[in-house]
Amino acid sequence: MVYLNYIWLILSLGIILGFIVINSERLKLNLVLNLYVFGKLRNLQEFSLTSHFLQVPKRWFWHFYCSGLLIHSALLTVMVYSVFVADKFPEEVSLFLGYIRIPASESELLPPAQILAVLLMGEVQMIRRLTECIFVNSYSASTMSVVIYLTGVFFYCFQGISIVCLMQEKTLTLSAIWSDLQWYNYLLITMFLYFSYKQHILNNILSSLRCNEQGAVVTDKHLIPEGDLFQHSSCPHFFMEILIYSVYCAMFWWRHTVCNSVGLFVLVNQLLAGHLAHRWYQENFPNYPRERTPVIPLVHYSRLAGVPPPKKKKC
Repeated sequence: MVYLNYIWLILSLGIILGFIVINSERLKLNLVLNLYVFGKLRNLQEFSLTSHFLQVPKRWFWHFYCSGLLIHSALLTVMVYSVFVADKFPEEVSLFLGYIRIPASESELLPPAQILAVLLMGEVQMIRRLTECIFVNSYSASTMSVVIYLTGVFFYCFQGISIVCLMQEKTLTLSAIWSDLQWYNYLLITMFLYFSYKQHILNNILSSLRCNEQGAVVTDKHLIPEGDLFQHSSCPHFFMEILIYSVYCAMFWWRHTVCNSVGLFVLVNQLLAGHLAHRWYQENFPNYPRERTPVIPLVHYSRLAGVPPPKKKKC
């Protein structure tokens, strides 16, 4: 197993253990709560966190995408040059790939066409999210811990590196890339574009809650989102994030072990964050729609969410 795998698996395990600790009366520690819980979730009655120790503004989310985009763009440029422009694969790039893929075998390496396609999708996703953070999203005065901040920066900076680590070192012509991609790759790329567009729509719905008809921000209060998938889920934008990274994994037919570990990290992070956000909505809005699920529309997680699913009315 590539050593990068262990890093992503440890991060996933850390999120799960943190969730267990903050939900356990015996294990709950203020330091862990302060480092783990962020944003509006810090105001949950069971937490009620007021300490600003090691906290930074949540509006710094744009740092994730900015730093990640700088490294991702440089990586994409180098890989495109190595595969399509250079007469043979550059030795410096081969050396870099050799280090980050330790101790992968030759049989684990994957075609460059699929790797570059996923890199390009990641580039599109980061550009869109950075644009939304700067021009669309409206943040309150909520905070996040330095641990959350550094984890976010690490995630986006090492995402591209984790994808290219298993790339075969061979050159291609531009015409060859179309034949190297399978039919399902084109279907998955189309699905990615739809999921990314849908996430953009959902983020716009959230941002519009704090704006007037002219688009000016008039409040920093949290309100109940309505419309689209918000009719069925508290955090459908988290669900879109899960689907986007599932597409990345499916592009390799789940043979890219490091990409699978990145996808697992996203799955764990989004599901558990969604459960906490769902709990916050239920606590702060007594008439919050009971039919809404935490993350995945129409799929209830009653044990984790802390509320039983709504009973069907008898005809």
